[in-house]
Amino acid sequence: MEVQETKTLKQYSNKQKILLVGEGDFSFSLSLGRAFGSASNITTSSLDSRVDVNRKYTYGKQNVEELERLGGTVIHGLGFGSEHESFYIMQHQALVRGFFESARKMLEDEDGEIHLTHKTTKPFSEWEIETLAQEKGLRLIGLMVFDQLAFPGYSNKKGSGSNCDSNFPIRSAMKNRRKRGVGDVVVSWRRFVRFVALFVSSFLVFSALFIFLGKFRPSIKAVHGGSVPSVMVGPVHEAVKFPDQTLIFIKYYQPSSRLLTKDDLFCVFAHTNDSSKVYKELPFAVETSYSGRQIVRCSAVPRHQSVSLAVKGWTVDNRFLVGATYQWDRLVYDAVIDHDNTTVAFVKGLNLRPGKVADVSRYECVYGWDLAKPKLLLRSQVISAAQEIVRCKTPLTVLTGPRVAQSPAVKVSVRIKGSGMLPSVAHPINHPVRVKDLTYGEGKQFETCVCTMTRNAANVLREWVMYHAGIGVSRWFIYDNNSDDDIVSEVENLKNCGYNVSRHFWPWIKTQEAGFANCAIRAKRDCEWVAFIDVDEFFYIPSGQTLTQVIKKYTTPLSSSASMIGEIRTSCHSFGPSGLKDPPRRGVMASYTCRMSQPERHKSIVRPETLNTTLINVVHHFQLKEGFTFVDVEKDAMIINHYKYQVWDIFKEKFKRRVATYVADWQDKENVGSKDRTPGLGTRPVEPSDWAERFCEVRDNGLKDWVLENFVDRKTQRLVWEEERNIMVGEVVAQMDLC
Repeated sequence: MEVQETKTLKQYSNKQKILLVGEGDFSFSLSLGRAFGSASNITTSSLDSRVDVNRKYTYGKQNVEELERLGGTVIHGLGFGSEHESFYIMQHQALVRGFFESARKMLEDEDGEIHLTHKTTKPFSEWEIETLAQEKGLRLIGLMVFDQLAFPGYSNKKGSGSNCDSNFPIRSAMKNRRKRGVGDVVVSWRRFVRFVALFVSSFLVFSALFIFLGKFRPSIKAVHGGSVPSVMVGPVHEAVKFPDQTLIFIKYYQPSSRLLTKDDLFCVFAHTNDSSKVYKELPFAVETSYSGRQIVRCSAVPRHQSVSLAVKGWTVDNRFLVGATYQWDRLVYDAVIDHDNTTVAFVKGLNLRPGKVADVSRYECVYGWDLAKPKLLLRSQVISAAQEIVRCKTPLTVLTGPRVAQSPAVKVSVRIKGSGMLPSVAHPINHPVRVKDLTYGEGKQFETCVCTMTRNAANVLREWVMYHAGIGVSRWFIYDNNSDDDIVSEVENLKNCGYNVSRHFWPWIKTQEAGFANCAIRAKRDCEWVAFIDVDEFFYIPSGQTLTQVIKKYTTPLSSSASMIGEIRTSCHSFGPSGLKDPPRRGVMASYTCRMSQPERHKSIVRPETLNTTLINVVHHFQLKEGFTFVDVEKDAMIINHYKYQVWDIFKEKFKRRVATYVADWQDKENVGSKDRTPGLGTRPVEPSDWAERFCEVRDNGLKDWVLENFVDRKTQRLVWEEERNIMVGEVVAQMDLC
């Protein structure tokens, strides 16, 4: 076999696989191809389409055709934007991150290098090329002046405007760089390898060539034997401290590695003044957010201590320290881009009154990949501010910015004028499908959906979902507020049985109103109507109609006013322990049959697109847009059975924390006489001697009887949601079907 002669041009050779990104008239690629006598090892690309290359550059068409004759691969339409303005700098940073991420994967097994040419003067130095490379596990091994004369035939281009085919002078850029103390740096090169990824921008003034080694990895990789995929732990990003836990955010995980579990990590606590005082414990859980980050739930950080992470099998000396740590009571904690392209940010620390709209002139929204760098921030107008919800105009750059895999998403924060910017862990997430011009009455996938926020509801979730499916609900959104029971597997079991249930990790304490607003946005695309109820609340329709039929009865446009109904309100009956002392085996509906005589407040079913843009909601009902109204359902047509006061072992869970923002926790000695309290109970989780007999004024077997008639398996005489167990049939053990 004939051995190919090695041909080189400066640091490049025909033995390397070379990828070039960001060409102008392709003269640099052609210079390499001519020097090698072949371009078969070269893949090159440009921002422009092939038509634009031919139109803009005098020798563009000729260069491309010669490259292809030499065997090169030419790709068009990659890249974007102006490199000067701050928001374009952020976009270019995302592009470079994506380039480094993709190129690094190609270097993984070849110990390869990435070469990137870029200006070193302002504003180009603000791209922070070396920092972007470090984020992707690369190390700078060399910096040298780019010598244009070493590449015969190469001609840099402005690339845009009326003078797109003109050159930039290089000397002034080099001169400025020398003034900055860089000088004509030429470093000793590491050994050259079989693959080089070169990021070039022929329309830039080249002043320096950055050389990154692709083998260095600041993230950690743990392999757990056999064929089990490795788990990659990205750099620990930031943390949020709560009274009873700490959330640690890990940067975006690698798709090629499996997700972390709590069995992979330790939370490591160290005394700030005595490094010898270190202990470790398992995290509560490791969650994955819809933005792609993994979130480790550790215990609360004791006073005078810090928290970090370590992989199992490591010593605590090899732990990963946490970056910025924020207090929970002053934070932008979540954000989503609504279907009208506005950003909805959820904020702690504004201290706004419940149900009231605030003066928006006091605030502005701020966007950026690094909020600590004011020169690279975008500022945006606030449209509305109420409770913990701030809606602002999303900059076009954020909406149309690059969606590069594994690139960190832009952050959003809120600046209080005169008080500064709030810390943020919020990345405004675009919905996967944009709903344009969503209008009232538009057909959607699901007629009736339900949204709830809950904690430790695994024991009742099966009954709650299966019953409501039986009366017409087809979609469930479960906002999990730091459960430590078996709710994850319970949701998976329901999904495996065909129920369209999704669990959304929502760790933000006492934020039910914000969570419901988030759910209203999430459900808007797919749901005609959304009910906001708790997992201990069950719709009861004595007529046997479905929930959808009842909704249509009250919203069918018999008059012009009926067509503008955006909310259906249903009263609630509060049920007591009904003489029980132990958790009922058959579920709540067939067991709790004694209630208070008068209904308490109401819960709502809403059309998401009719909600006021502020998304103000209090006690499960929202404010509507102007022109829309609500309707009350008659109590004999539909009621909600609220199993509020269950047996003590279940009820006392409420003493841990209430989920609503503006409702005092059970143990707080404030508003003790409020309807949100349990009459006569006080503020301590001590069971009253007569608890089992309390809250019993009327015997009500309506829903119990209906459930026993319609939800019992005739073969086993068991309710369809009763827990799986083994039953002896003669000498054969039969297992009940979970579904």
